[in-house]
Amino acid sequence: TSVITLVFAALQSPLSAGQNSAQHSNESVDVLITFEHSKRPDIITGNGGEIKREFHHINTIQATLPQHVISILENNPAIKHIEVNQPVKTLDSVPWGVDRIFGDESYFFDSWNTSMGEGIRVGVIDSGIDETHPQLNVVDGINTINGSHWGEDTNGHGTHVAGTIAALQDNDGVVGVAPKVSLYAIKALDGPEGVGSTADIIEGIEWAIDEEIMVLNMSFGTTTDSPALESILQTAYDNGHVLIAAAGNEGQNGDTVTYPARYDTVIAVSASELSGGGPFGSPSDNLASFSSVGPSVELIAPGASIESTAAGGGTETKSGTSMAAPHVSGIVALLWYANPSLTNLQIRNILQETAEDIGLESHEQGYGLARGDLALAKAVDTSNQYIIETSVEGGGTISPSGTIFVDSGDDETFTFTPDTGYEISDVIIDGSSIDIVEAYTFENVSQNHTINVVFVKSEFTISFETYDGSSVDDIVATYETSIEAPGDPEKTGFTFEGWYEDESFETPFVFDTMPPNDKTLYARWSQNEYTITFDSASGSAVEDIIAPYDAEIEAPEDPVKEGYVFNGWYEDESLETLFVFDRMPAENITLYADWRGVDERRITFDSMGGSAVERIIADYNESIEEPDMPSKEGHTFKGWYLDEYYEEAFVFDTMPNEDITLFAKWEVNEYTITFESNNGSSVASITKAFDSEITEPDPPQKEHYIFKGWYLDEDYEEAFEFDTMPSEDITLYALWEEDTSFDAFGFIVLMLIVVPSSLFIIIKFGV
Repeated sequence: TSVITLVFAALQSPLSAGQNSAQHSNESVDVLITFEHSKRPDIITGNGGEIKREFHHINTIQATLPQHVISILENNPAIKHIEVNQPVKTLDSVPWGVDRIFGDESYFFDSWNTSMGEGIRVGVIDSGIDETHPQLNVVDGINTINGSHWGEDTNGHGTHVAGTIAALQDNDGVVGVAPKVSLYAIKALDGPEGVGSTADIIEGIEWAIDEEIMVLNMSFGTTTDSPALESILQTAYDNGHVLIAAAGNEGQNGDTVTYPARYDTVIAVSASELSGGGPFGSPSDNLASFSSVGPSVELIAPGASIESTAAGGGTETKSGTSMAAPHVSGIVALLWYANPSLTNLQIRNILQETAEDIGLESHEQGYGLARGDLALAKAVDTSNQYIIETSVEGGGTISPSGTIFVDSGDDETFTFTPDTGYEISDVIIDGSSIDIVEAYTFENVSQNHTINVVFVKSEFTISFETYDGSSVDDIVATYETSIEAPGDPEKTGFTFEGWYEDESFETPFVFDTMPPNDKTLYARWSQNEYTITFDSASGSAVEDIIAPYDAEIEAPEDPVKEGYVFNGWYEDESLETLFVFDRMPAENITLYADWRGVDERRITFDSMGGSAVERIIADYNESIEEPDMPSKEGHTFKGWYLDEYYEEAFVFDTMPNEDITLFAKWEVNEYTITFESNNGSSVASITKAFDSEITEPDPPQKEHYIFKGWYLDEDYEEAFEFDTMPSEDITLYALWEEDTSFDAFGFIVLMLIVVPSSLFIIIKFGV
């Protein structure tokens, strides 16, 4: 029994190769154009393209386009991607046996008493199936290459694959895994080398979806990824189809699994071969030398020296992973007939759980050798079991995961673990949300269930420790959200040097995305150094003071100036603010020397809360005049005194022989508040000293009016508050509101009351 493997030829794409030299070529290229939202044929025809076919399950159109237009349309926002319609061909290589996958069973296989796949539709996407072969039950088919009849197989590859799946058990040649399957020929490859295209394959899969052909065998492959092919396979998988593909014949140098087997929706099958004993001896299982390997491999099946049906009648032997894949397709048909309620995911799990470990690495055998007998027994056993389907959304895991089989009446517990930076957002049991929990137990299971856990990114807070700098608002955002650094804080006398994750300032924080935890960042500061320079106003020079902010400093030696006495350093040129030498200020400053003549004296005025009075500077015994009086609210100025106790008044005549400070004496004024009650009862005036506490008098009375308060104006715009005496005499005005609840003219009500003695009493009310 021999095999030929169908593999996409890895031809160079005009989209990437020779693009510079052919950028402006008018040569047309056969492409697949996938659109973002809906198909736009007008874009193709409007750019000189010709539509060849439109697919209806995916937003993809096969068309020919001028080479120079492709690079333009790749930037069109309506287009998701453009790919070359890749040619495909068969490659002869070297894998085998229905007997092996039934384990210890011997022909006639016991498993067939349970299922022979009767009526299960299996589509063979290949070079066609010879519909005249007496051992094949080919029900229908399609030719996606040119639309002609599908029932011829000039290559023989598809006929061989079909025989491994379902050659009839009729004692007239070989037998397939599931002899009563309904075969469907999807002819998408043709010629001696089995040439076809991506578009041909896609059309075949679409036809299988429409015809509800639920098992699809794909014994072909390519090293080139096709987004359009991946999309239609995802659609088929979402519609419940089981997809089986040959892993490829690329050998074991790295990850060599080809497409479509490499896609997650597809069961990738590598090839095993017999070693020792031959088909009828005591063989051991080895990995076929030609078989591709890699993490995508899910199962292994016989693929070397496999005898099966030949185009034109009879049988022939072929080898390749193309021959391994149909063994698995046949097993799937057996399972689905035995238990039609199984989903494609459940079937996939059964195949994984019942696979036989033949001692190879996982990237060589996946879960192990596909076993029809064990898988069928498991599928039948599920009639006494219930299924719990698990799924997750977002970043997290559920354990156990996948499709879980639970015996009737048993309990099953699931635990949920968020990924770093995520939290549980929703737990959905059988379509309904429950409280958020970290684990859930199905008790006394008596039906199928679903459990879906939704994980979302958590919200975290970054807070800032500024070490006495200005405050910085927290950043609150979800994990991995883009974040920006806040505005730099400020701190007197310091320069901000950045935010750090630790108080030892070893790890600077990078503001890019929100971390997966609450975090406090620490401000790093460097102390600034400042300079005090001295303007000695023609006196001797004084050296600058250079020191860090807040460092202790001392006054320099006094400068000298002939004929003058140094009188201190001031912060301003007007010599109003004396500088105190204690600590370095938070800025560069210049200090100004104050000089006076040898005989110069000064009188400084402390107005004791009144307005400022300019000092008097004059020589000793020089005539001086009293300055203008200061002012102070609510007070009367009573003169200047040599002491704060006002014991000795100062006489302004000549300058004394020393610097002195004079103190202003004040007398607090009394003011009167007069009340205008506006025809209400009179209210006594209030006379008190300015700023002393006052209380509101009892309200006046006015017949049929309600008193509403005292106002500073007759227009009643500003109400007066009784707290302290104002600094002027004022009159307050009473505001009244008429009492509408009282009828000034009175009223009379006559009430007639019937008393027991039938007498009438007239009661008069009035005012």
